[in-house]
Amino acid sequence: MDHVNNLGSGASFFLPLGEKHFDLPGFTLKMDGIHSNVAFHHDKAPLFRRVLYINTICSGWTSYALGWDKKFINLMGWMKMTNKLNEITVSTEHIFAGKVISLQVDTVELPDGSTGKREIVKHPGAVAVVAIRDGRLLLVDQFRQAMGRCELEIPAGKLEKGEDPMEAARRELQEETGYTCGKITHLHSFYTSPGFADEIIHLYLAEELTAGEMALDDDEFIEVYEATLEETQRYISEGRIADAKTILAAYYWQLHLATKHQA
Repeated sequence: MDHVNNLGSGASFFLPLGEKHFDLPGFTLKMDGIHSNVAFHHDKAPLFRRVLYINTICSGWTSYALGWDKKFINLMGWMKMTNKLNEITVSTEHIFAGKVISLQVDTVELPDGSTGKREIVKHPGAVAVVAIRDGRLLLVDQFRQAMGRCELEIPAGKLEKGEDPMEAARRELQEETGYTCGKITHLHSFYTSPGFADEIIHLYLAEELTAGEMALDDDEFIEVYEATLEETQRYISEGRIADAKTILAAYYWQLHLATKHQA
């Protein structure tokens, strides 16, 4: 096994094909099988909310992420898996580099041996925050040029280079709504458009909110709204809320309330 570069944000390792178990300083990775599940364990288990399981059935190269109570650690690992659906990158042509995104065109070798083109949007990643105050969800209303209209969304924003996602979530919440939180919890991380982009959004639940001052960017013009679950669902049905992260937040809220009432 290759040596670990470092332990922490960006730590990397290589798992040889067929190896079922190995140890890192403080970490243990166990596999159920070559095309099954991967689990991370830590010697000091209480530091982690849960053991993370990742299904690797359709993965040629897989990245891993662990949530920590005080920090979100990205452990970028690569496993070379034998899979008939794999595509191998032959070359990359960089087309555009902007303030937020970049565009590249990859030439790939397809499973049948032929080649194809893949247009890829690279994104630094983002955070979004489910912040509920007195039974009302914090929303921000802003004009979205790509949509050509205003859109109600939960507070969100892109990660700065090297920024911890949890700290970014706290920052975006305060900047866009003025609220700070005494408690913040990582709920889930998801890719927005894996067919052509690598953007990943880390979704957090913010609790114990305290009002304060907004700190918007010079080109940001935002109004803050508070909505009940019923109002949020109506906004979704009317199309005022149409982005995936906010719809996901609403479903999480609905499920959380239903589970709470059953307890």
